[in-house]
Amino acid sequence: MANRIVRRAAREAPEDVVDLSGLATDKDRLGDRPRSKKRVEIGRLKKSVTALTRYDRKAILVRYSSPYSAGLEYTLHARHFYLILQRKWLDDTIMNAYYVLLSDKLHREKNHNLILLHTYVYSILSTKVLNTETDGLHVYFDKRARFYLCAVLVNGNHWISVLVDVVEAIAYVYDSLHLDSATYADKIMDGLRGILRVHRKIAGMTCVDPNALPIRYIEKAPKQKNNRDCGVYALAFAHAQVRAVHFCRVRMGADMESYGRENLAVALQRTHVQ
Repeated sequence: MANRIVRRAAREAPEDVVDLSGLATDKDRLGDRPRSKKRVEIGRLKKSVTALTRYDRKAILVRYSSPYSAGLEYTLHARHFYLILQRKWLDDTIMNAYYVLLSDKLHREKNHNLILLHTYVYSILSTKVLNTETDGLHVYFDKRARFYLCAVLVNGNHWISVLVDVVEAIAYVYDSLHLDSATYADKIMDGLRGILRVHRKIAGMTCVDPNALPIRYIEKAPKQKNNRDCGVYALAFAHAQVRAVHFCRVRMGADMESYGRENLAVALQRTHVQ
């Protein structure tokens, strides 16, 4: 499985690791009730968001720029925290914001094995034939990397995670709804091929036929229980890859819909993940 390959390549985490830290700095299991200190912080955040969304949903609550890369930054408004805490569907701004924090973690640990791509980059890869020198997308790639991970929106309202192994030329897909892959497989292929093509060009690797890129679907993995939490599960998958944890063996907490979102909100407010 993709998760096992990532763990082995990164040389992290023993085989028996099954717990995944919460979407925050505390070592909660994802979806478990946050600890008491964090509960107070969440309570204050909820009150602030509730008050602000009544008057100004565009009020800026967090503006963050990564100290590791000028291109890694995000700005979150009250409405974004409203979407998280009121159990709504997560938009691309929230998805990309958490990717920034995960990328920071990779930078802190000097882990060049995995690169997280912004949804904007993937959308460009999906829509045009690329020349890395003219399009400038080479700045998002690293010739030392083996894996590229991104969240992809399919069918207009569902987040899936795709992980491309550019060495073995294989793509792995995690879909928390376990939908029929035939409904979106053809639509995501251009982006996956674009990742492989750009990386191999900047890394000076032998070219392979990107049209022959096989897709493997990760089936024995946590499944969401409603139609709103695809983004939360996709971010959990990304967090597992960054921590090199076997996602298919992760024990999700009792209430992903509530506590998983609260942990996510706190992480974005603190601008840090462990």
